[in-house]
Amino acid sequence: MNRPASPTVLVLSPDWSKVAWLRDTLADVAVVLDAAEDAEGLLAQLRDLPGAPLLVDCTEAAAPAQSLAEVALASAPRLKVLGLGSYAEPESMVRAMRLKAQDFVRLDAAPQEARKLVQQHLLAAAPAASAKAGAPRWIAVVSAHPGVGASTLALHLAALAAAQRERGRTLLLDFGQPVGDCLAYTATAAKVGFIEALEQLARCDWHYFDHALPLQHGLRILPRHLGEPGEPRLAPASQLLGILRHHFRLVVADVGAGVESALSDQVVQQADRVLVVAEQSLRSVIATQRLLQRLKGLPPDSVGLVVNRVDDGIGLTPAYIAKSLELPLWATLPERRRALVDAANAATLLTKSTPRDPWVRALHPLVERVAPASDAAGHAGPSAAREGLSKWMSWWPAQRMGRGA
Repeated sequence: MNRPASPTVLVLSPDWSKVAWLRDTLADVAVVLDAAEDAEGLLAQLRDLPGAPLLVDCTEAAAPAQSLAEVALASAPRLKVLGLGSYAEPESMVRAMRLKAQDFVRLDAAPQEARKLVQQHLLAAAPAASAKAGAPRWIAVVSAHPGVGASTLALHLAALAAAQRERGRTLLLDFGQPVGDCLAYTATAAKVGFIEALEQLARCDWHYFDHALPLQHGLRILPRHLGEPGEPRLAPASQLLGILRHHFRLVVADVGAGVESALSDQVVQQADRVLVVAEQSLRSVIATQRLLQRLKGLPPDSVGLVVNRVDDGIGLTPAYIAKSLELPLWATLPERRRALVDAANAATLLTKSTPRDPWVRALHPLVERVAPASDAAGHAGPSAAREGLSKWMSWWPAQRMGRGA
């Protein structure tokens, strides 16, 4: 399993159909993100994505976008700008030249032409495009078999991390088996699942996520699907995963025992940290050894072991399990099934109902290890940054063409 590179491009346009075309055209080339709607938010994005090209809509209807691009260029003179337009509107090329665009992406050209052109600029920018300290982090929680508490761990870990971050800027991907466990634990209903969101890929921005995803315990929850199971096409799925990574300060993915699907592989490949959950049984150790074969391509320091439901009376100790699996032991969580079930039956979390419970106290150091509070302070999310200059940039529409509230 190899972690994929995820180059990113920002698109500054009031027309969501252009974003749709680019996401479809560049699905296997780069993650296509909506540029922020104000100067401060856009500059924050550019700081978080060094080397990312800015594609600016240079058509007549997008004059505010071009003015916003000029503001960005004044603050970041080395910004790489690509113009968007068509030969059918020759003035769009003139506007691109006024912005000192380094190239021109034709919306009326064959998709292969646009893909090749953007890819050339991404390759040229590759050395400068490094991950920024304090950027959003992605945590995957996996297990070798059902029943070891991976979903319970993912939900509580996400809730504790969300308490240190801006409300609604932490996402829990509910991809474990059976799908929807995390939603069930919180007695929450979802309007859309991941598969359904793919059908609205062009519209996946802050407005979409805020209205489509339920908010519980300070975090958003996105299940794998709402209807019949299905495997999506990997290119658009990777596009959506990349969008989620950049739109949320933290993503916690409950993969559970579903690592064998292609989509789950993609989710784990995105991870900065992978928590392998096991229990004190020989069956669990053997099954986890097989699971680790699928994780071989990940950096060794990104994978750690969590032994759940620990009973000191069992001879198979967490330290011995970690040594057998050749994994660092990141956490041991005590047996507290009754307390966890009581909390779930009350549609709450143990972190809320009994914050001083031994299981919760043992969870805190793990949260600090994989999602430290210092990262939450170090990343200024787009929603916070966008408030600053919104009055000054009042000519920029609050909502884009065709996007409903």
